Amino acid sequence: MGRRSTADKICLTVEKVDPKPRKLKLIIYDFKGKKIPPKFFDNLKRIFKLMQDGWMLQYSVIATKRMATAMAVMELAKYYGCKNAKIYAIEELA
Repeated sequence: MGRRSTADKICLTVEKVDPKPRKLKLIIYDFKGKKIPPKFFDNLKRIFKLMQDGWMLQYSVIATKRMATAMAVMELAKYYGCKNAKIYAIEELA
């Protein structure tokens, strides 16, 4: 077997417990003027596939249904040097 990707390693380490399972999670990140490596988006897509959850709403906004996916995206962003990233639990009102 070949080397594991960064996404594979991160998905194996995140805790699979969700404190607010009914709420959608938004991950908002900003690399602050740094060029985002193309591998970030490759690994982001891999996380979506491995976790079977998550999608991009905008260039720097990710939506997920599960906290484990949100944590994996946060870890990936940190791995690639993102300093500003937050996870929000939201509720759709209309």
